[in-house]
Amino acid sequence: EGRRALGTDERSFGYGGTGMKSNCGKFEKYGEIFEAQSGAVVTCLLDRQDPRRSSISYCLNGRHLGVAFRLPPWLADVPLFPAICGREDWQATCRFRDLTFPHGGFWSLEDANRCDVAEDGGAASAAAAVFMAAPFVEERELKQL
Repeated sequence: EGRRALGTDERSFGYGGTGMKSNCGKFEKYGEIFEAQSGAVVTCLLDRQDPRRSSISYCLNGRHLGVAFRLPPWLADVPLFPAICGREDWQATCRFRDLTFPHGGFWSLEDANRCDVAEDGGAASAAAAVFMAAPFVEERELKQL
């Protein structure tokens, strides 16, 4: 099982305001720094159409930043859950529909086919799913969802 902290194990992928991407505890430059931008919009694009070519990309304020991660084939049937975390004073709003910057060829999480979305087996909301995905993040770090 993963350690449930963003970008620290082989099942966890992240992109942060410092302009770094992370996976397996390795941090590399990617995209742009946005930590000081009020109102920055980060979009995560998950492409799982072909298990041999699955990828995760990000967009910043509607601009595609390129592929951040190529997923290994063994992750093809492993559910991936959205999560956010941060440090100090910050706020975040999660949108799973009515996206500010929709991208052609991708569905919003709200509109994804039911067969393609993993359920948690309970009555957890999307916000609760974020807490389940990153339970070791301190409460002060999860300000607003």
